[in-house]
Amino acid sequence: MRSIAVSGWSVSAVSEIPSNTALSVYCHEYLGERPTDLRRRLSVVTAQPSGRIEQLMSDDEEHLALGAMYRDGAQVTVTALRSAPGALSKAAARQMVHHLRTIVSADGPATIVVDDQTRSPVDRALRDEGFRAEGSAWKAAVRTGVLGPGDPLPEELEHIGWDRLNVHIVRDFELYAWPAKIFTGGVPCYMVPIKPEYARVILGYEEPQRRLFEQHRRAAAARDNVYYMSPRRSVEAPARIIWWVSGGGSRGGMRAMSWLDEVETGAPRRLYRRYRHYGVLDEHQVIETAKRSKRTGRSEATALVFSQTEMFTEPVSIARSREICDSMNQNSYFITTRRIDENYVRAFYEEGMGPQ
Repeated sequence: MRSIAVSGWSVSAVSEIPSNTALSVYCHEYLGERPTDLRRRLSVVTAQPSGRIEQLMSDDEEHLALGAMYRDGAQVTVTALRSAPGALSKAAARQMVHHLRTIVSADGPATIVVDDQTRSPVDRALRDEGFRAEGSAWKAAVRTGVLGPGDPLPEELEHIGWDRLNVHIVRDFELYAWPAKIFTGGVPCYMVPIKPEYARVILGYEEPQRRLFEQHRRAAAARDNVYYMSPRRSVEAPARIIWWVSGGGSRGGMRAMSWLDEVETGAPRRLYRRYRHYGVLDEHQVIETAKRSKRTGRSEATALVFSQTEMFTEPVSIARSREICDSMNQNSYFITTRRIDENYVRAFYEEGMGPQ
């Protein structure tokens, strides 16, 4: 069983098809689907040697999401992908999609095909996780490895070529083909310092999904999160974030990489209201990050909305970071957010993740 932070949710493999009562929560009643119909979809998976059924549950045993898949060579077919109705239906679906993909990646490259009747929350979850609609199915890839200029491009990008890759193409491909990485050397990147107490709750150390939101279960369930800082209008998205954890002993150093999806600067209370379900700071703490703008005269803060966070297997220490990037030997380099060359980010990523 794998705990999803402290969201109160956990996902695990099930050894037998759930009961009709449990399945009824996932049935498409508007299509007249019955538990026996869904059971037939699951039976296709259980008949395969590689088949598996995964279930997402709450601590009080509420059924949240269901996924069933089997692998045949380089193709993985998902015969059932469902989430229970409710406010967290999409979040539960995204967690299940990512979980299934993580399982697939352990067995090598593949194409994932979701061959199921999906409704709106699941459709949105698949799109947000990089899947693409093809006819009545959804498809995505699992690719491995870290590529840079000089390496052969994946077939999906061959027609574009290295010289025409931009940040949007790279980000979309990495989302589509997770966990593959493509470093062109030209994608905008930022080194963002974060205090250990915030790093532990925003990035996470112990949990396999690399998130830990101790007091915010809804944020723990989200696949997108937010970090607040003093106003910085020079930061633009999309971009990569390399997270520098100041102090923290063995947990300090360059600790993780994310995609920065959105940057918004404005009144701290308004930012908090908009993103309160995606972060761990309360309204007072967000207000404390704000500063009075010389341009507007009003108190402002900046919200960094990020996703696809990957914690490094081993943090890259400050001493090693300075060996990799000479400019980090400057006094006070690690105090503030600053632009950093993507080639250094690749070096940190490869060192932090170890052999790929």
